[in-house]
Amino acid sequence: MDGGDEINCQLAPNWDGEDELFNIQAITPEELSQFPRLQRASIFTTQDRSVVPVFRQCGITVVSAYDVPFDIEDADADPQANAFNEKGQH
Repeated sequence: MDGGDEINCQLAPNWDGEDELFNIQAITPEELSQFPRLQRASIFTTQDRSVVPVFRQCGITVVSAYDVPFDIEDADADPQANAFNEKGQH
């Protein structure tokens, strides 16, 4: 998940952004259940077709690290869990 430069630099001070260190390859509902108050996540992933639906099934709005909603349809996802108002907030 994208914690922003401030957090990323604390986790990996020498990270230059040129590798896959913060790229989410897979995630499970059990992993996300550790964060019961999480409502919105901004993530790095190249596996959006498998990762994004898991966030949505857990009721978490998910956008790319560039704050752009993923354009992925998921038949099991709750459409309201991904709804944005005019300000782009959940």
